Amino acid sequence: MPVTPATTEMDHISRCYDFIDDLGPEDTIVFDVMNGFGWFLTTLPASTAILNHAIEQDVNIIFVSEYEDGPLTWKYLIMPAIKESLAKMNYIYGEDWVEVGYIPGGESADAAFAADLHHWSNDMRGNLLSDLPMMDDLQTAADLSLWIGNGWQEIWIIRQVYEVYGTPIIMTAGSWILGRGPVYVSAGQMVSFINGWDGAAVYEYMRNDPGLATQGSIIISSGYVYIIIIIILANVSYIYTRSRGKTLKRMDKT
Repeated sequence: MPVTPATTEMDHISRCYDFIDDLGPEDTIVFDVMNGFGWFLTTLPASTAILNHAIEQDVNIIFVSEYEDGPLTWKYLIMPAIKESLAKMNYIYGEDWVEVGYIPGGESADAAFAADLHHWSNDMRGNLLSDLPMMDDLQTAADLSLWIGNGWQEIWIIRQVYEVYGTPIIMTAGSWILGRGPVYVSAGQMVSFINGWDGAAVYEYMRNDPGLATQGSIIISSGYVYIIIIIILANVSYIYTRSRGKTLKRMDKT
């Protein structure tokens, strides 16, 4: 069945919101950090907004990272932003969320993990995945309700996760996703995407939960207003100075 393409930024974000909103306690999702610590600041607001929404839906979450500093990203950037939601929903480690951590190998790692969610036998804390209750009935990506990719290598999980197992994909990314994301969405290979701080601010608005992206947008907007005011004042000053100069010349001639 052909997929009706989303035509506006709001359409793309609405698709993400609606998909997460339909999930529940019986669903398990993967959150996959696909960029480094420095780049992650571009996508942090979108990632935390969608994760907080997912936690409110009481879904199970598996964290993995394709970057070696991904566990630091999870510990120092993501966890502080979602810990309140985890506590509010009474999440228990090993029963409601699992930190698999770094899976080395790039696209090959995606393929291996999608084929066997126990391929890396230990979590970040040294526990055997087989000892964690949440992992009991999870074998392959086919058992997942969603794979959230964070970064710019969306083609990896499209090839290894969606095309092989049919697992839906959502990307939280920077502005670069605006060029190719709509193509994947219209082809049915991706549910949708959230682009950077702008997209995250829209998602926060839809959740009626202003956060980091909303604050950042206000600051940026205020900066634009300041620049516009400076430009206006500079032009007024220029016009006034020029007009005054012409007046003085006329007075000199007389």
